[in-house]
Amino acid sequence: MRGRVFRSPLTCRCGRSMQVRFPPSPCRWLTLGYYPRLLRLLNELDVAVRPDDLTFSFSRQESRIPYLIYNGLTGLKGLSVPATKSYLLAFLKVIYYSLSFIYLCIVCLLHYHLHFFRRIKDITFEQFCTEYFIPQQFSQEVLVPLYSAVCTCKESDILKYPAGLIVGNYPPSTPTDLDYIAAVFGTRHYTIASPHGFRTVVHALTSSIPRDRIHLSMPLSSISGSCPIYSLHSDNTTFGPFSQVILATPAPISASILPHTRDFLPIRKALETFRYVPVLVVTHTDPSFIPRAPSLQRDLHFQRRIQSPEVKSCKGMVESTHILHYRSPYLRSSQVFQTTNPLRSPQKEMILSQTWFERYLPSLESVRMTREIFSELGQGREGIWFVGSWLAEGIPLLEGCVESAEDVVERMISQKPKLM
Repeated sequence: MRGRVFRSPLTCRCGRSMQVRFPPSPCRWLTLGYYPRLLRLLNELDVAVRPDDLTFSFSRQESRIPYLIYNGLTGLKGLSVPATKSYLLAFLKVIYYSLSFIYLCIVCLLHYHLHFFRRIKDITFEQFCTEYFIPQQFSQEVLVPLYSAVCTCKESDILKYPAGLIVGNYPPSTPTDLDYIAAVFGTRHYTIASPHGFRTVVHALTSSIPRDRIHLSMPLSSISGSCPIYSLHSDNTTFGPFSQVILATPAPISASILPHTRDFLPIRKALETFRYVPVLVVTHTDPSFIPRAPSLQRDLHFQRRIQSPEVKSCKGMVESTHILHYRSPYLRSSQVFQTTNPLRSPQKEMILSQTWFERYLPSLESVRMTREIFSELGQGREGIWFVGSWLAEGIPLLEGCVESAEDVVERMISQKPKLM
């Protein structure tokens, strides 16, 4: 039976008459430390990437003057503290942040590579920072807001985040289990060279699939039948039969469309426990989201606000604004920004598009459930497979999607005689 691909696109509300096709993603940089499998896949697909070393800055509340700037090249270009007026105090702050990061890397390397501190995999990130004496100001002003932006969740959620997913687990749960603190040290950042971005990747992956086998804007409502005969149902169409079904969907959606049989009851209950948080991405031309002075502008600007934000759903979030035209050879004549979880709305006439989507928020319990249920028993049970970043070890990123997809393919190949 030849396979079919079902995909429901993210809805996008556009302002003005301008069509903007920026991906609804808060990050476009790929580093060998975080994305080894994804970069290898891009190479196999002949999708070109170019070096694009990431720089970023942090600021508080309403101030657009950063209290810390990271100048890129894995720290070799140094740090800046423009909000500090005194030269001596600025020098001391740079030394403080630098030594704090070096100490953090030593702890992480001892844990991940020399097998120290095995308890880390069983505690939260807040417990990790406290028990392993991570400098308090460094963790509050750099680590927590940074990973709040990376994981697109509240700062309070990062404190409850499983420390092992950030620092790395030992023993590693998978060969690609990463230490997200030190993994980028000594590696470069890359971005897709094509102006079409990840649409180039989608085309490369799907170009060999007959167009009549790809169904867009076709949300599935349920799966009926049993192995090896399944049918897929949308609002007014039925597809099938299929002997194997791969669900590349968020955990709660997978739970809602699984067959209502006793065999899938424990899997459905497990899927329903996974928590997702809403994420808002706005593409706009409002320059008030970045520092006014060009000398203070970097690729990414992280804005923290302790007081109540205008966008209530983003309360407790760290606002991150990507300057799309900062280094892009295709947008040099434009002034376009993309803000994730904005604490206030851009001026209405400057909004080009905005998108809501949901992202998995791991917990110690969901990590345990993934290892106990989906690593073995849940995958391939009765011909149903699961793919997504929520299944992989580490922070939910595109790397986890590739990892889980490769894992499913390898398992299906190993079971090929049974699937025929």
